[in-house]
Amino acid sequence: MHGLDAPRRIECPAVSRARILVVDDDPAVLGALEGLLSRKGGHAVEVLSSPAEALERLRAGRHDAALVDVVMPGMSGLELLAALSASGPLPCPILVMSAAATLEMAVQAMKGGAVDCFQKPYVPDDVLLRVERALEGQRLRDENRRLRSRLDAGRGPEALLGVSPAMARLREELRRLAPLDATVLVRGESGTGKELAARALHHGGGHRPGEFVVVDCAALRPELADSELYGHRAGAFTGADEDRAGLVARARGGTLYLDEVGDLAPEAQSRFLRLLQEGDFRPVGAVAPERLEARVVASTHRDLETLSAKGEFREDLYWRLKVVEVEVPPLRTRTEDLRLLVGHFLRELSGARAAATTVSEAALRVLAAHPWPGNVRQLRNVVLRALALGAAGELGPGDLPLDPPPPMGLTGPAAPPAGPPPSLEEAQARAVRHALAWERGNKRAAARRLGVSATTLYRMIERYRIEAASPPRDDGL
Repeated sequence: MHGLDAPRRIECPAVSRARILVVDDDPAVLGALEGLLSRKGGHAVEVLSSPAEALERLRAGRHDAALVDVVMPGMSGLELLAALSASGPLPCPILVMSAAATLEMAVQAMKGGAVDCFQKPYVPDDVLLRVERALEGQRLRDENRRLRSRLDAGRGPEALLGVSPAMARLREELRRLAPLDATVLVRGESGTGKELAARALHHGGGHRPGEFVVVDCAALRPELADSELYGHRAGAFTGADEDRAGLVARARGGTLYLDEVGDLAPEAQSRFLRLLQEGDFRPVGAVAPERLEARVVASTHRDLETLSAKGEFREDLYWRLKVVEVEVPPLRTRTEDLRLLVGHFLRELSGARAAATTVSEAALRVLAAHPWPGNVRQLRNVVLRALALGAAGELGPGDLPLDPPPPMGLTGPAAPPAGPPPSLEEAQARAVRHALAWERGNKRAAARRLGVSATTLYRMIERYRIEAASPPRDDGL
């Protein structure tokens, strides 16, 4: 086979004794390959002249590799490959061989799942090299799967740190939900770790080989939503020079995560409703629809039920998303987790230096008394700033760059509440106005004070139609 039967001479790591099946209707070829692979290769070799019998033996999963002839009576090697792949992934690496090999046949074999192909008569050393390379490739794939499984286990519910009862309940809820395919709505204030909880669902199931694909709902532009979500075919519109997979297709076999779903524009709400109702989607320019083959997890810090009552969020979409609901608790309700979280951030942010950095009991009391409007994200920023300011050894209260108490003229002295508490959105709007007034309109400084990103603050300013208390400085936003 011109250009296909002369692999480069490379050194392959030694592979331990493997179980190899050789399938050919020519007894002379069977005898020669059995001798080559067993005596010179050191492998345990089984030979068969019946493709039908070989199919059953391979389905049993007792071989580490197989060499299969293409032209055989009753069933060709390509048909054998097709029959094996019809029931799932091939059970082992398969190399095909033929005395009448062509480039077209090689392409067909590789499309069918073969890892290599070569022409008869063969060069013995080349066959040994191809077999060793196939076995080593399979060993590496198996090792990668094991490592990924262990890595995924470390990203599951146990990755959510906390000794508080609230976090223990959350981890238990996520453990129960992870193996299921039910749509989940994750609620929680900004900065609590809603995406981390969603990723724990994705990795905790142990059976999702696909990606965790994030849809930034606030940034989804209506005019590009269809192409962004569903992809497009070449020629579907000006500039579509090739097929492009959308976010929904990329999540196939994994999780489609709708980040801050409460910020979806009305047009995008309709698109997601249809996707969840019908379970399929059509790429722009495609003739046939494709199935939604991903689990859907959505998160929000907004009160979707109230938004639905106001007509600002589709009620039917709300109920489609709220199949199962979990709540990520705010940091102020689980202050017993502060010691663990601070230690984690010290290790994450400073590496080896963290071994010499601890937090004092007095500092922990100060942290526990803080309201944490930005939650865990804000705490991480506080630790980062403490390290950036040169704090080392034991962190005391003076090393913590916490916001000072607000001036009396803005909030007044502490007093018993005079009425019912504000809604979450009202409280957030007040916090944004307060931070902007405190920083004299500097949005970037206000975002740091709140412990949120500049993009999140900008969205909140637009949502609540907030104006700065004084002319804003040039802060780059």
